Formats: sequence, structure tokens, C-alpha cells
Amino acid sequence: MGTQIERGRHTTDVRERCSRYWEKRRPVNSPGQKMNICSFAHNDAMVITTTIANYEVARAMGDTGSSVNVLFHEAYLRMELEMEIKPVETALFGFGGGMVEPLGQVTLPMYLGDIPIQNTRMVTFLVVDSYSTYNVIIGRHALNSFQAIVSTFHMKLKFVVGDGIGEVVGNAQVARKCYVEAVKKGEQKKSKRKVVEIDKETKPIKIGKKEKKKIGLLSVEPEEKLMMVELTPEIRQRWSRSELN
Repeated sequence: MGTQIERGRHTTDVRERCSRYWEKRRPVNSPGQKMNICSFAHNDAMVITTTIANYEVARAMGDTGSSVNVLFHEAYLRMELEMEIKPVETALFGFGGGMVEPLGQVTLPMYLGDIPIQNTRMVTFLVVDSYSTYNVIIGRHALNSFQAIVSTFHMKLKFVVGDGIGEVVGNAQVARKCYVEAVKKGEQKKSKRKVVEIDKETKPIKIGKKEKKKIGLLSVEPEEKLMMVELTPEIRQRWSRSELN
């Protein structure tokens, strides 16, 4: 009986400590404060502005579906970083199985939030020379290092800062603009695809002992003629359903 009482006290102490711990952190909003959410229905990505290596980088997408952090080459060149890109043998595979070979990787300091509620981590980015409407993709590796939570519904990114919680508010308008630009780029690629015209000239092509004309596409006919065979009742019995299976 005494053991049960001690266990009960231990459980109560743990609950009290956990309650005090989370009370300090204020995970979403303070009591009585209205939740800050988007004023319109949307399905936009989480696009924020962050600081990387003392450069303010816009169009940074927080993507929990990405296993790596990506810094696109165009943004890397504009940052004018005086450091070499380290070679890497990792290949990136996107949706649909498309493969992209990164130029290499760089490790840079990344900041979330504003002083005094700010946190810093050294983040390794794969540098990719590919078109994108984003400058940076913040993947799970960086998000987990910041102990961050992404809510696309609230357009907020929350992260741990000491005993408190910091937040970065996403920009729904920029996210929508990035999406529209990506769709337009995809339509341009479709319109630039080469249309292969069929050659309408008639050219003789020898197939076996016969000679057949080609109009547009090569068509081949069998040399031997097919024979029509009448199915007798005996043959039909042989081709029973059990034998065909």
C-alpha cells in the first residue's frame, strides 16, 4: 500500500514539474490573447525571411517533407560568400524520381527570429544549380536542430529559445507569388517542347521478299498469310476453360 502511495506522489510531482515547464514556454498564445491566423482560406507553403551568414534571405521555404537543406546556386552567387563549396556525392531525388546532382555543400550560420528572441544554428546546405522560385529550402534537418514546429494553417514557425518560444510569421502573399511563378515556368517549358513531325514522303522499304511502302510510320506485315480455321465441336471441347487457365 505504501508503495502505491509513493508512486502516486511521484506521478503528481512529475505532472507539476511538466506543468510549470510548459507554463514558462507559452507554446501558442497567452491566455485571453486571440490566435493570430490568416484571414483567408489558403493552402500556401510556409515562406519566411531569415538571416543566413549575415544576409537577409527572403523566399525561404520551411519544408518538413525535405530531408535536406537546399541553397540554390543563384542565391549563393548573390550572397558573394568567400568560401569554397565542398564536394559531395549525394544525389537529390525529387517527386517523380527526377535526379539532381548538387554542386556541393556549405555550412553557414542561420538565424531565426529577431533579437532578443532569436536562435542560431550552423546549418549545412546543399548547393543546387536548378531553377526555383525559392532561394532556400529549410528541410527537416535544420528545423529539428531549431526544435521548430511549422504550421501552414497559422502561417507561423515556432522554435525554442532558452525557456521561451520564438516565432517567425510566414508571408502568404510571397508564397502565393512563388507558386504562380512556378506554374508559369512549367507552362513555358511545355510550350517550348519540340513537336516531331511525321515524314509524309513515301519511301519504298524492303521487308523480306516483299516490298512495302512507308507513309509516315513504318508498318510491317507478316510474310505468311493467316488461315481461317473453323472451330468444330471437338476443337471447342479441347479449348475448355480449365485448359486455358
